[in-house]
Amino acid sequence: MSKPPELYWLKNKNDNGNDICVDKMEEGKFRILEFGTFYPILNSGYLIDNSIAEILQRYVPEQIEFIKKVTVWRKATNEEWNNYSEIKIKHHLDLQQFENAKFDGYRIYHLMYNHIYVSPKLKERLTAECEKVNELEFAKERPLYAS
Repeated sequence: MSKPPELYWLKNKNDNGNDICVDKMEEGKFRILEFGTFYPILNSGYLIDNSIAEILQRYVPEQIEFIKKVTVWRKATNEEWNNYSEIKIKHHLDLQQFENAKFDGYRIYHLMYNHIYVSPKLKERLTAECEKVNELEFAKERPLYAS
């Protein structure tokens, strides 16, 4: 039996499920549907804080289809936040593929299109270089539904 991959689930620390709910209105603009907490990772990992995006662009650009800065807009107050980027990761894993995923070097994956997973080496760079590192958690586990 092979050793399970050493991948880390990149998620928000202290996430109580009260993050903002957004909807893509147009290219580069997301509307807040339900107001909540602004975490570094939003919308199942499709929106990430710009500080995370910069590190990913530096270390795994070939594994990312695109990263685009976006505006998050709250209609009720006409407030805007410009500190997020939309990301589309090239490599998607299902539960079967997860067990055989490569984790050497710098790697990033989307598991089941909902969760971002990173290799140990990419985790090291995020930990060392990301200004939001105190708001992030690197869990060495799969989501509950994937167990």
